Amino acid sequence: MPDTRSASCNCGAIRIETRGQPLRVGLCHCTTCRKGSGAPFTTNAIWRAADVTIRGETASWKEMTVTRHFCPSCGSAMFGISDGAGEIAIGIGAFDVAPTDLVPTYELWAARREKWFQVVTGTEQFPGNRTTVALAAERLASDGPSDAAASLAEPRQRPAAARTACSTRRMPRSGSATCRSVCC
Repeated sequence: MPDTRSASCNCGAIRIETRGQPLRVGLCHCTTCRKGSGAPFTTNAIWRAADVTIRGETASWKEMTVTRHFCPSCGSAMFGISDGAGEIAIGIGAFDVAPTDLVPTYELWAARREKWFQVVTGTEQFPGNRTTVALAAERLASDGPSDAAASLAEPRQRPAAARTACSTRRMPRSGSATCRSVCC
């Protein structure tokens, strides 16, 4: 397990360095990840923001609470930052050394998994985003009991009424790149 890892976009304009081990590694089958990657799922390693250094100017767009960064020159998807989480999710395909030793421990939006894709042995399966209970347990383990109650009070998943499927993905053509849909 390396102490530092490097990642980059296809053209080399964006460079990322991580220190230590990720907090977690997971697969995501949500519509946004599928469309953003052009693949049936993404695999992301999540680090504390303080353990990541990013060099180069990225372009970004935001859907709900996640700002997704990519290289404006070559278009490589690089990382995502969730509002208020203090974490950065880096696609493991961006790392310069392949294969990595990073192994997923969970799958998000498992119901959207392609039928031909086999369940990764030992992964926790979530029907949507990770639940507030899972987040609180994770924070309890890392921060101690004083912050666990606050974790439950912080909603990390949109209410069911807001998770309705849309028939089109309407992305503005100019100005703000915030998605107007409430699907996935």
